Amino acid sequence: MAALKEETNGDIAFAGVGGEKMESEGINSFFPIEDIALMGIFELLPHLRRLYRRINETVEAIRKLEPDILLTIDSPGFVIAVLKRLRGSSFPKIHYVAPSIWAWRPKRVNKFLGRIDHLLCLLPFEPQLFEEKGLSASFVGHPVLERRFTDRKGDTFRARFGIGPSDMVLGVFPGSREGELRRHIPIFLETATRLGEKYSNLKVVIPTLPSLYSSIVDACKKYRISATIISKEQDRWEAMMACNFGLAASGTVALELVEARVPSVIGYHANFLTELVARIFVKVRFVNLCNILADEEIIPERIMSKCRSEILCEELVELVSSKEAAKLQIQRAKQQLKKLQPGCGVPSQHAAKTLLGYL
Repeated sequence: MAALKEETNGDIAFAGVGGEKMESEGINSFFPIEDIALMGIFELLPHLRRLYRRINETVEAIRKLEPDILLTIDSPGFVIAVLKRLRGSSFPKIHYVAPSIWAWRPKRVNKFLGRIDHLLCLLPFEPQLFEEKGLSASFVGHPVLERRFTDRKGDTFRARFGIGPSDMVLGVFPGSREGELRRHIPIFLETATRLGEKYSNLKVVIPTLPSLYSSIVDACKKYRISATIISKEQDRWEAMMACNFGLAASGTVALELVEARVPSVIGYHANFLTELVARIFVKVRFVNLCNILADEEIIPERIMSKCRSEILCEELVELVSSKEAAKLQIQRAKQQLKKLQPGCGVPSQHAAKTLLGYL
């Protein structure tokens, strides 16, 4: 959105569904984005009624607005449902973040055929896969490369929150969705407790969203964890820079930790039935993007049944005990992130220019 403003000298208006950062750029969200921030096959079931209501509200709003262009972002289940109901609309439709057909269910591409005009891809190998299926696509780069970690210092964060220079800081990132938080926070806090028993100078920092803040506070009380919990966007990056190590749910935050040079361990737990389906249909060996790009485990990832506090603690102890292992993880992961850089410029500019090319 910021790049679109820059490319058009501010001659652009936005409407739609978005979170805090999109609202700061000018969107008055139709409804809280948390209503559709759902993951997992069986985790969706209790929320279907609300989800269908939000789909219909979105379609109705788009039809009334008659936009010059429609940009849909990620959330393929929600997006496809909206696009189906917009059949016959004349405005261009662009989708940002390609479905991972290389990982599982390759036939999902068929749901986009005839419904979108162009696909913006974050990974360099994706456009060819989609163009072979008859879908126009381009590689614009991954937005994680635009994080400005060098502009903020962890020492500032430590001083503000009373964390000493000799303290070892573990950043805990349980996920940005309610379902992820519910599944991960007990395991991650148990892991922090185990690690604290081994290292008396351990401090726990948990960056989160405002909507999840109270849930994390309650969880920390339950598990008797003394943690620095922050929900302000401007504190998030300083918090990362203050961390010595990270424990994170699989997702973009895992890449952000690499950019911030924080050695980490990745955990991910899901509903039992979702795990069973994943074991049958998922075609890749890893969930962390750095590991996928390297086709080997650079960053330890313990998912599904292996996402247990004793296992995660053991992996973190190994990183704490070996500075060389921690340093090597970041060096190797950084090499993989270079593959996500577009030829020139930054990802947001590439995406904005592609989008404006359809107007």
